Amino acid sequence: MRDFAGDWNRAIAKATFLCAECGATAAQVALLIEEQPICEKDGQASGLIIQAGFFGEWAQIVRAGALWPVGKALAEGNAAALYEIDPLWAPFFCPKCLRIYCREHWRFDLKFDEEWPDWYDETIGTCPQGHERVIDD
Repeated sequence: MRDFAGDWNRAIAKATFLCAECGATAAQVALLIEEQPICEKDGQASGLIIQAGFFGEWAQIVRAGALWPVGKALAEGNAAALYEIDPLWAPFFCPKCLRIYCREHWRFDLKFDEEWPDWYDETIGTCPQGHERVIDD
């Protein structure tokens, strides 16, 4: 299990995103560059994006080419830019009303495969303004 508190302290860029409805923390997102690269492609190191708050805690590899844009988006606290890089990295952001919402203000609809009804497919989120988007896949 990862030490997310330790990761947060080692982050090269991080942001706390607040809910437009209630002001609560929607999520905290941080970017790490590991001393020992997690994955290398063509000799380029990668990093790790971590998130805490919206769907618990998770981490995902960030390829070398996305390190600068992700770091910039987080340094600026720009959820829209983070969404543009990868929509699933900003599940708290509604791209239609350009607002951030905490988990309490999204309505969730879990979708399952038609042929394999026990197989989770995705989650569609509906923001308080009625806009839908895939927030987990």
